[in-house]
Amino acid sequence: MAIICRHLEHDYLCGGSGDPKWAGIVSLIAHPTSPLVAGLRWVRDGSHCHATAKLVELKDARFFPDARWLGARVVISGWAPRSAEPLLMCGVERDEIDPRRWFGRPEACAVDIDPEEFMIACREIGWSYSPRDGNAGRLCRVDELELTEGPPPEGVF
Repeated sequence: MAIICRHLEHDYLCGGSGDPKWAGIVSLIAHPTSPLVAGLRWVRDGSHCHATAKLVELKDARFFPDARWLGARVVISGWAPRSAEPLLMCGVERDEIDPRRWFGRPEACAVDIDPEEFMIACREIGWSYSPRDGNAGRLCRVDELELTEGPPPEGVF
């Protein structure tokens, strides 16, 4: 899972280690179209660039540990590979989805909807749904997500 880090109005993905010796250090992942934060050593890895930074080096950064789409908590797994624009690979667990907000349906809980109907409803609004793992997925732009700003991250994320 990654969280969004906004530095000088550009978005990066951010991850951390649970190892105490890495406390205060984060890993940034830039989309190929994103400008790279000056002063950091960036390494190209396939279609993305990675850098490790101390939080103090990112003094103007804002962190968004909570991302949602229509109220459902979104898990961000990375930038979409080979995408010309910065799109995030996002996933949502079925039990996070409010059918009233997502589909305009009266059911209070997503598990009350037949799995096939649920898959069709997800597809109609641009999400794929896998009954096998119970998650919905979609490529999203950062500005499509409801972001909640929080403190710099700690531990594993």
